Amino acid sequence: MMVRAGRIGLGVYLLADALDVGYSYLTIRPPVELYGMLAGDDFDGADATFARQLGGGVGRIRVLGGRLPFETALANGSVIDANATRIFGITADYLYREWQTRAALLQIHVPNSADPVAPALVRTGIAQAVALAGELEHSPQDSYGVVIGTLYEGDPLQAALVLVHFNSDYPQGPKFNAGFGLVGYRLGPLTPYAAYSITDSFGSARTTGLPPLPVFEPLIAAAAADQTATQANQRDLALGVRYDFAPHVDLKAQVDRTWLHQSDLIFDYNVPPPGHTALTIFGLAVDFAF
Repeated sequence: MMVRAGRIGLGVYLLADALDVGYSYLTIRPPVELYGMLAGDDFDGADATFARQLGGGVGRIRVLGGRLPFETALANGSVIDANATRIFGITADYLYREWQTRAALLQIHVPNSADPVAPALVRTGIAQAVALAGELEHSPQDSYGVVIGTLYEGDPLQAALVLVHFNSDYPQGPKFNAGFGLVGYRLGPLTPYAAYSITDSFGSARTTGLPPLPVFEPLIAAAAADQTATQANQRDLALGVRYDFAPHVDLKAQVDRTWLHQSDLIFDYNVPPPGHTALTIFGLAVDFAF
């Protein structure tokens, strides 16, 4: 059994234990469609890990809880400060030879909420708008996540598959499904690879009930934007090659084709939401480990 306290890596996704150490994973970057949807890489609190041999491998259970301090920048230039957020979770791992499988359950808890649009909705006096304001400022606000993934790190084959589902009990909370698949094949010092990742938000904006009059149009638009500000609909196909040309040093080249639809993960000010656009990203990186 191991118990830790302090600022601890969140580590609920596979490959997320060392996100800032590029040498530790195959691709040039972790897929933003998956890892970008969970704000914060660490938390302030405590965790306890229990491990034992199980069926020729090692089973491991980890429980965690604490404060999840983070700030989220939105495409409209505003910043969400969520330093009061609490996170609670449990992860279960099974390690067998070259395989690692992880499942996780998470709860993200926001004790108090002050929504900027809610007071204006209340002042209209229209019942549906007042009811929506109450839902926007519903306290506490809770989100729930399920993560499952498996990783194979063999030689010459490497592969990974991670799936995530998040839902919330308040309108502007995270509601999405996400996934990531990776396969690479080592050919001496070269490892070509392909990866596909996707995030799909299933939340929809609730209507205010306000009449479509010019005086109400800015408030109607603000209420809709408030509820969809954290939505992301995005997918990415990546092709690359890793060249391990020296001990503990590699060179990676990668091309991404990314398709966006009303996504807050990549800010494209030239495409008004809910616009569609696509990007081609070329990357070159040198990673090393001591």
